[in-house]
Amino acid sequence: MRKQPQQRRSREMVGRIVEAGRAVLAEEGYDACSTNRIAARAGVSPGSLYQYFPDKAAIVAAVIEGWSDETAERVAASLADRVGEPGGIGMVRATIEALLSALEADPELLRVVSEELPMAQHKERRTALERRVRELTAT
Repeated sequence: MRKQPQQRRSREMVGRIVEAGRAVLAEEGYDACSTNRIAARAGVSPGSLYQYFPDKAAIVAAVIEGWSDETAERVAASLADRVGEPGGIGMVRATIEALLSALEADPELLRVVSEELPMAQHKERRTALERRVRELTAT
């Protein structure tokens, strides 16, 4: 029985760290983002942060994974009511509008992701997002 509250606290701590990482990354950029700044923003000690993430790269990867998932979910939600409509230019336009709208939800993070992050490290997540958009369009 004790494991459930501890697991919940662990998930909450990871969530706080990732949200703090997202905020620091968006506000200060990749180079200025550090584990110490993230820990301070999350209200935890650096030692506590390292219990959940080995380094800055792991936090940034979690931030990008969450952002990619959110973006894909926004696109899917925007297109869900259009499934079954005839394809063509209307569906292409709707897909593009949904993707742009999702990307504009967090413009500062989009700027950091597109301009500052080492792209080779996040190619797999970007490719997964692109694949999901193509699948939604094909549907």
